Amino acid sequence: MSSAECAREAGNYQQAAAHATEAIAAFDSLGRPLDAGYAAGILGMTLTSLQDNARAIEVALPRWRELDGVPGSQSALLRLTSALGAAYSYRGDLDAAARFTERRLVLAEALADPEAIAHSQLNLGAHYGGLGATLTSRVMYESAAQIARQHGLPARLAMALNNLVTSLVGRDLPAALAAGQESVEVQVRTLGEIPE
Repeated sequence: MSSAECAREAGNYQQAAAHATEAIAAFDSLGRPLDAGYAAGILGMTLTSLQDNARAIEVALPRWRELDGVPGSQSALLRLTSALGAAYSYRGDLDAAARFTERRLVLAEALADPEAIAHSQLNLGAHYGGLGATLTSRVMYESAAQIARQHGLPARLAMALNNLVTSLVGRDLPAALAAGQESVEVQVRTLGEIPE
């Protein structure tokens, strides 16, 4: 699985998809559904990067259903919710995307995964902002920024600050400018580290 993750992080999505597909088959043949589900989550995220969102859902949703509620499945479910939330969002089904992102947030907290918590909060902030719940949206962005600061996650911090700027600019220009300045400083320090 690590070869699939490395290839995906390097942007070699075709190779990542091939490795993840092989891992799923291998884990299925060994009767290891948790590992197969984790690999399916990697494949699903890779497919969203390839803009094949229908296939990402086709791969990830059955594994999600199989593992939901199974003890010890949180890591696999976290990967699967990432893939499903992204795929549904890219397809325009924002309600389904929000449901999976909310579940991802709960899993991330259970696993004490600050990067996944911050990422989920960013996604939910955008969702709530789109619904017109601008205060809730801003609170999500502020929380994501705080978590990213506390855990040394500069890429997530920059994203949270950028989103915070857009939510503040019409209400509190000095705060928006301060968030924007901090974002620029973070990005200059970590040039090229902004994730998907």
